[in-house]
Amino acid sequence: MSIRIRLILLISSLIVLVSVLVFVAQSEVNRLSLLSQEITGRAMRRIEYMADVNTNLMEWRGLNLSMVLSENPQERAVYQQRLPQVVSDTESLVRQYSNIITDPVRRADYEAFLVHIVDYTEINRRLNSLMGQGDAAAASAVFANSQDAFDEMLYHLGRIRNDEAAIARSASARATTTAASMRSFFIWLTVGAIAGLIGLGFYIWYSLTSGLRRLQVATRRVTSGDLSQLVSVKSKDEFGELAESFNNMLSSLKQSMEENQRLTQEALKLKEERIGLLQQQFSTIIRAQEEERKRIARELHDDTAQQLVTLSRGLDSITSRHSSLPESTAARLEELRQVVDSCLQSIRRYSQDLRPSIIDDLGLVPALDWLADRMERFDSVRPRITVKGERRRLSPETELALFRIAQEALNNVVKHAQATQVDIHLSFQPHKVTMSVTDNGRGFILPSWKDAVARGQLGLLGMRERAQLVNGNVQVSSDPGKGTSILLEVPLNGT
Repeated sequence: MSIRIRLILLISSLIVLVSVLVFVAQSEVNRLSLLSQEITGRAMRRIEYMADVNTNLMEWRGLNLSMVLSENPQERAVYQQRLPQVVSDTESLVRQYSNIITDPVRRADYEAFLVHIVDYTEINRRLNSLMGQGDAAAASAVFANSQDAFDEMLYHLGRIRNDEAAIARSASARATTTAASMRSFFIWLTVGAIAGLIGLGFYIWYSLTSGLRRLQVATRRVTSGDLSQLVSVKSKDEFGELAESFNNMLSSLKQSMEENQRLTQEALKLKEERIGLLQQQFSTIIRAQEEERKRIARELHDDTAQQLVTLSRGLDSITSRHSSLPESTAARLEELRQVVDSCLQSIRRYSQDLRPSIIDDLGLVPALDWLADRMERFDSVRPRITVKGERRRLSPETELALFRIAQEALNNVVKHAQATQVDIHLSFQPHKVTMSVTDNGRGFILPSWKDAVARGQLGLLGMRERAQLVNGNVQVSSDPGKGTSILLEVPLNGT
């Protein structure tokens, strides 16, 4: 008996079995279908209505908040244009949900919800009126006082959603019970049918094992990576054709694997070249940025600052040489001189921020001391600097990278950490230099590098990129309430 006839016999038996099972289970399938339609067609639709209403309410509230906080008239106009559409969509969803409510408990919650949404609509009207009048303070007060009404509205909406979920669970439980009964019935029916097929299946299995064993052995060899052993062809039936096809497949697979290996190596090579090119481009950008900072700082110091000095001295000279000037004029000149001196101080500070000359003249450690002095002056926190190892000058690129990373870390401490203690540890070792910046601030949940880019947290990304430019590595660790630690390690390569 050929394989085709044996398979036809087995398939025919299976078709008869399946036909019987399908005929017997038709009524149960119909019942499950009706229950499923009830769940998806009623309860889920009502839940989706409430979810959409909740989403619109949150957007409504968010637009109110954005409108109150925004100081840009154009942005505020955009929010005011969007708000009527959101309110209209919310009211439309509420009306649609009203048409499908039948339960008295949900109807009571719905009526309470309507009362609060009407109240909040009135609050929204008052808020828009105050914003139109330009009374931002009163609008903020109205917005803050409306929180209780908004929370009460969400409370009733939550109760409606919970009731709908309970109804959905009840319908689902009924469907589960029916499915369990149907499953039990099918199990017993299938056991009886399988018992009748065991004999036929055993015969067919026994007649096929010899060919399958050969294929199994060959498949195991392929799995282990051995593509050199072909399957011996001992018959002219379907197994013989299958063995021949398997051998052809092995030959094609071997050629494909060789081609894939070649393509993979080429792709890796191209990837490495592209990464190297990107790093070179980024390095060029950073260097150009630093050069531009240096140029602007020099021009501010040598040109703008000197002009302001001349202006200040000129005003002082006018005041001292013309004692007969009216008192108001002399006071005004003195006020102008003080403004010029303040501008001069700002210009000098900006020049130092752009490119502190101390990093080029004295090196990394004095530059870190300068950063500490500035932080103490503006934030009343003096970082403690600890230096270990033999102090020495590093390459300009390495010193600048270490300085910029420390500067960014201290800026983050001032802006976000609320720390009372900051420690900078610098260690000079024979073949590398390490620097850590640690604070006892409030800390944060550390995002991945991808998430940091998506959220616009480019400070951490900038630290990593600057470290990579000098073949260094940055590790950031932080936990809420436990402060933040930034560790940088840079190989010196004989520097």
